[in-house]
This record gives sequence, structure tokens and C-alpha cells, in this order.
Amino acid sequence: MKINVTIFIAGLTIAGFAAVGFVDEAPQDSIENDNTETVNTLELTDFGINGGLTINSQNGSVSQFVSGNILDDVELFYSVRGWTKVGYNRAITQQKLRNANAISDVIEGYPSSWIAGYNSVTISVTVGNKEMEEVSMDEVLTTKQKEILDSAEVSSSVLITVQYIKQNYNDKVENRQMNALMTVVPATEAKYVGGRDKMIAYLKDNSIDQIKDKKLDYLPQPTLSFVVNEAGVTEEVKLVKTSNNKDIDQLLIDLVKEMPQWEPAKNADDLPVKQQFILDIGQGGC
Repeated sequence: MKINVTIFIAGLTIAGFAAVGFVDEAPQDSIENDNTETVNTLELTDFGINGGLTINSQNGSVSQFVSGNILDDVELFYSVRGWTKVGYNRAITQQKLRNANAISDVIEGYPSSWIAGYNSVTISVTVGNKEMEEVSMDEVLTTKQKEILDSAEVSSSVLITVQYIKQNYNDKVENRQMNALMTVVPATEAKYVGGRDKMIAYLKDNSIDQIKDKKLDYLPQPTLSFVVNEAGVTEEVKLVKTSNNKDIDQLLIDLVKEMPQWEPAKNADDLPVKQQFILDIGQGGC
């Protein structure tokens, strides 16, 4: 009796897995008089496979296969977030920084009960291209540390590094380090008129078909930064990370430039201020 087995091996961009295609056993008398190989045709989508290799188990021949556009079955996600040069971190307002007297006033939920002692507390603030840093020996902020926290502007990054001593339940003492990275945001952050869901709908409805039309096997996650100015208009749109497709990159840049009105951010004095954001588009699912 002769059995033909086809093995499909597919490499997906996000998760790889293998599937085996089964063939029917032909009656023995027909196989004895006919040396022609017969292989059942299987729908690759039955296995969630979009492309890969077909290997013939008898003669070792290999052929490539592609089943449609991989983006047809992949959901794209759209994310808009606050942005600094070091990315998006927990948010903190200028007012909170300026009112702080101790580390616990800056770091929400600060776990002081863990700490048996301090080796050092370092506060670093980056404003534009300028970085300022001050070190103390406990949780109480020094005058210099307060000054650099006061200098933080909207979109500045604040890094607090706490090197502390922890005493475990068995009385074993260990040196530990805690890092808290924060982004300074306006007292009132900018908001898309109509809300977040409406903004995501605008971005998706005006780009997803064009992206899928490119029939890409893989979409590297494109990233753009932009500013919502004091009038609630998007400006300073920049490509941070390319999709490796010039048409898609330009589509996204134009989409953000033409984005409908926002409610501008406001400072503690209720005056409009600029706020910078980042747009990520990527693939979800398998």
C-alpha cells in the first residue's frame, strides 16, 4: 500500500507553527497499476496558514505556496499616546512636581514599607537636549532636587533611581534598585473632539484599506510623532519609525496632518499649551 503525505510548514510573522496535511489511502489495486502521485488539496486557511513550504515526503521536492494576503486576516491596532524622546511612561503634572517634598510625593504608591534604608536617590530631568541630575541619601528631596523638578516642562522626562536596602522575612538584607520613569503632561491633556474612539475610527477608516491593498507579508510597526498646538491643530508631524513602504508612510503623515480638531492642552493657569503625541500602528493576533 502506498501513502502520499504532504507536510505544510508555515512561518508566520508573529507566531510560527506547523500543520500536517492528510491524504486519502487509494485502493491497493489502483496503486499497483498507476505510479502517478495523488495528493489531496487542502485549504491552507483551515490551518490558519498563509504561506510557507510544501514538502513531498516521497521525492523530497519542495515548493513555495502563498494563500492570499496575510493582512486580510490580521487586525491592525492604532494607538495614540503622549510622547517624549524616551517614549511614553507614567504621567505626572508640573504642579505635582513643584509641590513635592519627598519621593513619595512624586511616585504614586511609593512602597516605603519595603525599604529598610537608602544607599542613594538620584533624580534626573531631561528638558529638550539638556539633562540635569542630583543625588541625595534618603527619601527627602534636597533643595537642588526640588530645583530641577521645578524646571521640568511639558513633555520632559523625569527619572528617579532609588538604591535601597531591603530586609527579607528571614532577616536577610539585600541591596535593591527601583527605577521610576515619568513624562510631564499638562494639567489638562489635549483631547480629540468626539473622544478617543472617534479618533481611532478616523485613523482606521482612512488607512486600513490602503495598507491592505499593498499586500504586504509583514508590516513593520510605523511610528509617527506630532504636536497638538494651542489652537488644537496637529503640526510638526514626523516619521519616527518607517513601515518600509513609502506610500504607507506618506499616507499616515497626511492622515495626521489632516486630522480634525482637538481640544488643546492647558496648563495649571488654564492657558492653552502644546502637547506632543505618538501614533503607533501595528498588527495584532496571529
